[in-house]
Amino acid sequence: MKRLLFSLIVLVVSSVISAETTILKSNFSTENGIKNWNANNWDGYKPFPKFAYDADAKALHVEKATAGYGFGLVNHAEKLSAKAGDILNIRFQVRGSGRMFTAPQYFSEKGWTGIEKEVHVELTPEWSDKELEITVNDIETPTRQLILSFGGNQGTELWIRNFTAEVKTARYAGNISIPQTWQVFAPVPPDFQVKNLTEIPLEIAGIAPSMLKLDGTRLDLALLFPKKQAKNCAWLFAEVESSSETAWTLGAAADWWLKVYLNGKSVIDTMAFGNNGYPLSIDQQTAAVTLKKGRNIIAVQYLTGDESSVIELGGAPELRKIGQKLQLVETFFIDEFDKPGKRSGDPKLFRDILTDSGEICTWALYQSPRQNISLASSNVVLEPGKYLTAGLRLRSFGQTREENGSTSILQIPG
Repeated sequence: MKRLLFSLIVLVVSSVISAETTILKSNFSTENGIKNWNANNWDGYKPFPKFAYDADAKALHVEKATAGYGFGLVNHAEKLSAKAGDILNIRFQVRGSGRMFTAPQYFSEKGWTGIEKEVHVELTPEWSDKELEITVNDIETPTRQLILSFGGNQGTELWIRNFTAEVKTARYAGNISIPQTWQVFAPVPPDFQVKNLTEIPLEIAGIAPSMLKLDGTRLDLALLFPKKQAKNCAWLFAEVESSSETAWTLGAAADWWLKVYLNGKSVIDTMAFGNNGYPLSIDQQTAAVTLKKGRNIIAVQYLTGDESSVIELGGAPELRKIGQKLQLVETFFIDEFDKPGKRSGDPKLFRDILTDSGEICTWALYQSPRQNISLASSNVVLEPGKYLTAGLRLRSFGQTREENGSTSILQIPG
């Protein structure tokens, strides 16, 4: 079995998303295919570039982008339904020179609200396949639709074809995370009812709050109760700030009963039957709610079970992380030290027993102290939605090696 000693690998996150989609397709393979795309009329893009159908490439060709801010093309004719938290997936083939961008423009029920942050792509002379993922946001008011636009910097020339945009409807709405800091009042009599749930109280039943932070999505309140028993009671409060009125999904789970309020309104209630499942997970109880612009108050009444004092809380981003997987899409660099060659640090290469199981591996010995060793020299450019991981297998770090025949002796410097 091969053992990778050093690697640079790019991963993308995939998650479970419902099947409902809206799709825009502009393959640009015919002259008729570019009819819905027009020059963006912003003054910074004037004079307009020349753009036309290229029959040989079966693509849209854009050239002579002389304006100070380059150029932009926009498709006003086809709007895609979307809301905050949905995923916009854009795929296309492109070649050229310079730098292009793509960005959705958002619309609420009342009209245009703004442009998403641009996602940039460096162009090459050869055709390349591009795939971008953009999380839909709200700008001031809830997003209901979007249109597509793309463009390039000054001097950019490009050919683009097979342009597809697809909105994948997220199961959980919104992009606001659950608050990390909570004011917890405990122990409180189980039958005590807080009258005003639209503000955070100074005390409840004579109990001042403890400030606790979530561990991921989890709070363990065991230290706040004098003894472990069923129906120890706590009240939890936190604030959520929203820049606009927006749809949001809230998730919760507890061992064993809870009731969750948003701005005084009950949105999750398991007081009658207890938690829906075990082990605890924030997707066991969810509520589709609306956050108002500005300050929102979450209040939770919690009653413990027999086994623990644990409660789980999450917002839409935390809910979407459940079931996420990383997929390997590209490997930039691997060195298994199995071939001679020039390397940073000039290591000695060995083929020897490296593990307790008797596995024979090739490996490198670096002996020079206080030396910066570069194992991968090329720059890595990451597109949005992708992650870079590096793996390095080490043994006897900070030790010296002496050879005695075929026997390896490791000594710790004294």
